[in-house]
Amino acid sequence: MNISKTIAAIALLVCVSIAIGGQVEQQQEDSSFQQSKQAVIEKHHRELKIAQRKFRADLKPMSPANKTKAIEENRLNLFRENEAFRRKLHEDDMVFLSDRLAAAAQMSVADQSDLLKAHDALYKENVLILDNKNQEIMDFFEKTAANPALSQSQKREELKSYFKQQKSAVLNQRIQQAKQRQSELQKKYSTPEK
Repeated sequence: MNISKTIAAIALLVCVSIAIGGQVEQQQEDSSFQQSKQAVIEKHHRELKIAQRKFRADLKPMSPANKTKAIEENRLNLFRENEAFRRKLHEDDMVFLSDRLAAAAQMSVADQSDLLKAHDALYKENVLILDNKNQEIMDFFEKTAANPALSQSQKREELKSYFKQQKSAVLNQRIQQAKQRQSELQKKYSTPEK
């Protein structure tokens, strides 16, 4: 997910750059904001990795039924924690974008409002996609865990394969989404040639 968050951060930077223009000072401020945001994301990911290593170690002595239940609970808790983390990042993005747009004298208030609404709509769209994806993952996990025809190692391989496929699909979807948003913004905010 780190790549998708990076893509979202780049998309935000592109939005701000297109809407506001290319003053060097603003670009440096944008870069500083993005770097600090990226550092927060990387710290969050490191903490999650450490917690997940500990969780996996705690699973070893458990029975298969207890492992399955613990994994499902952990997955739901992780989803909730990540959801809160993404919400906080979005709130920070909205404050930053609002401040940047307020400083953009060449943009009308209506255009600023449209851009803020578009950014918020993109966030809500992504939340819906992630909610649906999480439910899909939980359903697949439950179906695989309940399949008596598969051994534990086969179940593990099924899950690895599924997650690898999902990661690729989500990345492709995010890239397409970023390209589409960038194209829409360029059309809306580019100045017509005379």
